[in-house]
Amino acid sequence: MNTASITEQNINLFNWDVVSKPLYSSGNESIIKTIELEDYFAFYKKDLVSNVINEQDVICIHKNTYDVLNNLKLSRIANKLSRLTGMKIHDVSEYNDGKYVMIFLEHNLHINIAGFPIKTYLTILNNFNQDYSLSFGISMRDIRCNNAFSQISNNIKIGHAINMDFRIADLMSMFIKWKKNIKNFEKEFNVWSKISFSKKLQIQAVNYILGINYKTDSHGNVSYDKDIYKIKLNKQLEIIKCINKESAILGDNLWGFFNGITYYNTHVKKDYSRNFNLFGLSNKINKIAYDLCCLNKYNSSNKLVLPEDISRYN
Repeated sequence: MNTASITEQNINLFNWDVVSKPLYSSGNESIIKTIELEDYFAFYKKDLVSNVINEQDVICIHKNTYDVLNNLKLSRIANKLSRLTGMKIHDVSEYNDGKYVMIFLEHNLHINIAGFPIKTYLTILNNFNQDYSLSFGISMRDIRCNNAFSQISNNIKIGHAINMDFRIADLMSMFIKWKKNIKNFEKEFNVWSKISFSKKLQIQAVNYILGINYKTDSHGNVSYDKDIYKIKLNKQLEIIKCINKESAILGDNLWGFFNGITYYNTHVKKDYSRNFNLFGLSNKINKIAYDLCCLNKYNSSNKLVLPEDISRYN
């Protein structure tokens, strides 16, 4: 591949960027009393359209030795990666008042799970809270029903360079690892689509996800020691309804169950926004469901295998 023409573009994909200012108020008094102020600065949001800085909205505090990877630099990296791989930039987003910013690139080869196509996206995540590396992950959207699922990889990171001029080799190495992870997900999800996961096990799994105390007999029937709080009961019924909806199409298997959970977070909670359920409670619920499916793909009993039980299978 001829990479000589792969250059960064001065195009900011966001409508704002961070600016660094000393930690003093307009009255020249310190807004933080317990640190040596001359060594610290604050990040603020600057609107690139109005050119306004909101000094009441501090993103984070950092030392003056911290070399920030701002939104413009992140956009340059995304544009370079887009031209290297052929992936189109799909969207940008932020979380927690801008402390986290994301860029999503859409892969043109969609994976196929049990006969249904899934769109895949490469997620670039930058954290302004002095995390000195870029994180990369996988985001997915089911073309059939638009369910969303994301996972950031702890094994795919690139450290912040001082001049932020990442080597092409670094980006391509990351991309190869990302594509390998996509293939692993495709293989795993297709296995799940063939593994039975009964209604009884589904109920046990939902109870575990919601923290509802329950007991099971030898046949997998569920009983409760005490009344369930109304809010948890409502969530339980909503999630089970979503699982039934997805299982009617995909079958009573691990893939149908997992899609029921992602359907709940995407369509009932409507918490996905533009983040593919990458943060918050939706991400936590998706992750617990994903881990339960991983643990139970060898389970042939009437009782759900939980994380504390996994030693039995090692």
